[in-house]
Amino acid sequence: MEGTIVDPVRVLIYGSCVSRDTFNYESAKGFQFTEYFARSSFASAFDPKPVVHELYSSIESPFQKRLVKADLLKTSNASIVNGDYDLLLIDFIDERFALFVLDEGGVVTVSNELVSGGFDAKTPPVSGHVVKSGSGEFLELWKTGWSRFVEEMRAQNRLEKVVINRVFWAERTASGQRFDKFNPLAANAVLELLYSEVRKDIPGDQFITYPESVLLGSDQHRWGLSPFHYVDAFYSVTAEGLRFQSQRIGKAHEAIQRKPDLLKPGSGTSHRHPEILLPVASRVTDTQGFLILDTASGVVSGHATDEVLPFKRKGFRGACVVNDRVYVCNSFSIKRYEVRRKDGNVSFVFEDQWYRPEWSVGQAANADLYCLFYDKSRHCLLLANSFNDCIDTLSLDGELIERRYLWEICPWVRELLSSKDPRAADLCHLNHIEKVGNDLVATLGNINGTRRGAVVSLVTGEKILDHLSRPQDGACFGGDYFLVETPEKRVLRYIGADSASALSQSEPRVYDLSPHFCGGHTDQIWMRGLLVKDGLMYVGCSQFQDRIQDAPDMPPTCILEVCLDTAKILRSFPVTGVNGLDRPVVYSLLDLDCVD
Repeated sequence: MEGTIVDPVRVLIYGSCVSRDTFNYESAKGFQFTEYFARSSFASAFDPKPVVHELYSSIESPFQKRLVKADLLKTSNASIVNGDYDLLLIDFIDERFALFVLDEGGVVTVSNELVSGGFDAKTPPVSGHVVKSGSGEFLELWKTGWSRFVEEMRAQNRLEKVVINRVFWAERTASGQRFDKFNPLAANAVLELLYSEVRKDIPGDQFITYPESVLLGSDQHRWGLSPFHYVDAFYSVTAEGLRFQSQRIGKAHEAIQRKPDLLKPGSGTSHRHPEILLPVASRVTDTQGFLILDTASGVVSGHATDEVLPFKRKGFRGACVVNDRVYVCNSFSIKRYEVRRKDGNVSFVFEDQWYRPEWSVGQAANADLYCLFYDKSRHCLLLANSFNDCIDTLSLDGELIERRYLWEICPWVRELLSSKDPRAADLCHLNHIEKVGNDLVATLGNINGTRRGAVVSLVTGEKILDHLSRPQDGACFGGDYFLVETPEKRVLRYIGADSASALSQSEPRVYDLSPHFCGGHTDQIWMRGLLVKDGLMYVGCSQFQDRIQDAPDMPPTCILEVCLDTAKILRSFPVTGVNGLDRPVVYSLLDLDCVD
């Protein structure tokens, strides 16, 4: 089936229930775990000396006995280094346990399961001493075990299979109940030390990271209250991260099989992994800002920006690039930022903001400013003003030059005025502006509340494309026009559409992305933001957030990378919040290479 992984991705888990529980959810469909090793520190599992004392003999549970036996005899080592799997998913939650170092040599993890079998660290059956988790001796033992693991995996050329589940203990539950008695701050400090060591050997694109909004304990978890028994949305992020990691492995293998000339410097392969600038909104925190997605590594970075005007829905929506400036609109204004690059870092310096009272009227009705388009031929900005059903033309200094209402442009829109649905916030829900050849066109996403849309010519007012299912963004590339239909989870490609008239006569090729979305909440994913470059298409898929109450199990935002030739989804990049931008929503995808 196009757009999905057909064969199950085999995952070996070395960690805890934090990783294992992901496979209980529908979001992990397409993955299967082959083996599960838990309750064993790296300091113990990769210590070279097996502990042959049968300290596990009195443990009643076969599962618990197997875990303790593997820790003592170091039998998990062979499966981890040589096992048959696609991904090795590692988390360090079980590094919370102390270690027991035998005087005769050997290291044991003092897990709850070992203690349940009768092991008492105060009166141990063998001579030795206890090493507290997080202590200096603990960290040295852990580093030694980790180094052995890396050495053995590198010798087998398998480090690319490693996936680090970079998770931290929750400080509270979704309802606000705090975990202070568990001391999550101390536990997270130890985890941060471990992650900093791991980053020396494992690149950042092999980490799964989480926004703070999902690092919440579940009040009704199947295993009970715990700072590492999370809300359902946490496991959706894990599954999305695994999906990206499986595609990363696939892409790596594909690169090896390419012809040598495609990998030569200067051949253009570097342009296949652009940096994408994402102006984003966070409705749950009512913030706005910029994220940068490095599609080579999958790393997302960025920061929130300030807003001085006292209006709600501050998040960024439409945006465009003009030389070294980026123009963005939120619900009620337009802002201009200078983009600066230095030593590989990108910063955004606020320059100006323009506000008009009529722009803010529609924000409460979910019909506001959606799109900014730079018209190079006239050196001006075109603003899609949804609530007013108009196109505002502005200078690059924010001066309003012209306002054209859709009913002035399109006679058929004028006819709708007499029968406007009073429940509809606007008449046409103007979503996007694009240039097809020399013709300006606009996407109308919800005509008179029918949830149907059209693409119209802003020159003649005619419907170029009709009967569309809530169309969103459009993009032109290589003489073709691309259009997103959110409810259908697909992109339409009109080949050879070098003018509005040619577009109306073209039959589209359909890129069906729906197989990527499995499980619940499919109707809560909105496809906004479209970028086409170098044979690849990037599509933004955002969670649709309630403006009042955040749903903990909301699926995470992601960017899909699609091959134009095969129509297959190559990778999915989870877009998690950073620095005040919790659960970001994407409206625009901008090529950072276009910023001069």
